[in-house]
Amino acid sequence: MIPIRLAHLLVVVVFSVAACTASEQTSPTSPTRPDLLREIGSYDGEYALSTVPDLTVDSHGRIWVLQPIEGRIRIFEMGGELLANVGRKGEGPGEFVSPQWVGTVADTVWVADPAQQRITLFDATGEYIRDERFSIPEAGLDLVPARPGALMADGSIWTFGEASSEALSDGRVNSLPIRRRSRGEEVTLVHMLEVEFPIRKLTFGDRPGAMFLPQPFAWRDHWSVVPDGRGLVLVEQSREENARLTSFSTDGSVREVAELQISNSEISGTAIEHWVARKVALFERFPSWLPDVPATKIYEHLDIPEVFPAIYEVIAGLGGTIWLRTVPYDIGEDVLWIGVHRDGSVEQEIVVPAETQIQFFGSGRAVGVRTDEFDVPFLQVFSF
Repeated sequence: MIPIRLAHLLVVVVFSVAACTASEQTSPTSPTRPDLLREIGSYDGEYALSTVPDLTVDSHGRIWVLQPIEGRIRIFEMGGELLANVGRKGEGPGEFVSPQWVGTVADTVWVADPAQQRITLFDATGEYIRDERFSIPEAGLDLVPARPGALMADGSIWTFGEASSEALSDGRVNSLPIRRRSRGEEVTLVHMLEVEFPIRKLTFGDRPGAMFLPQPFAWRDHWSVVPDGRGLVLVEQSREENARLTSFSTDGSVREVAELQISNSEISGTAIEHWVARKVALFERFPSWLPDVPATKIYEHLDIPEVFPAIYEVIAGLGGTIWLRTVPYDIGEDVLWIGVHRDGSVEQEIVVPAETQIQFFGSGRAVGVRTDEFDVPFLQVFSF
């Protein structure tokens, strides 16, 4: 088992666009383990869940859960009661092909369906309002298609590039764009996300086609939309043991920047073997994915860096706290989340079980998804 604390944050320089200040603060000495208030889900019936790529909590405390397989959103009370099922499979108004992201702006809930290049808006009760369709020109920047990712409070739509087979012609992707489309249809490039070894394109002899294998320990930038669409936060990290936390306004301008010094992770060979064993077992349970390719052969193609990144995910929580996940999932028994302020100062650290993927942080609350040994997801509500 690897230690819980794989990263240590120390603020060395904090500065904003207008002025510069300096401060030093070490992280709290001991992370806390939040209380599990309830678990929502079932193996069958109306409470059974399928894959959950994203969820959010609206201004009334209700949990909106994306279900792309069914093409719908499920709305739960925080206490666990199922209130409504919204949407269905299709391409008509209020219908979805594969919804991937969900968020809120005041009392409006938006759902991004990249397959249809649109964002769909609902009121707080789940009633359909309208669709926002758009297209983003490539402008010669890259071969990465734009995907609708967020509706902001000013009405702009932000898109996030994703790797495609064309972009992966050499088996690598090194950067992905974040773009902003204003209400007046003007498109601007906000930032290029730097990535290293996020995906490998694999071919197997004369077998037609290819497999795209995400790398588990990728060095890359991470972003998160601020609740209520008030902007975006971005964490950039490097091998020089420092990270930069940038806050963007809804117009795409930089609002605040904090420099952090981070001790990068050391992950044992045993932990890596544990990760690979879990993935191999998953492939062996679903052999139809690659019926004639042994799973062990697939994971011979991992890129294992000498030094592992300290940050693997960022979530902008309610109240202004920005949460950083410092341990890969499926490695060890626990995952450490570090809560920092916009100026980079550390507020709190919490530890959750590795099988729980936190997807929302509120004021003293967190909502995540636990996947059991049968790959069945359950919602979990925590208090801390």
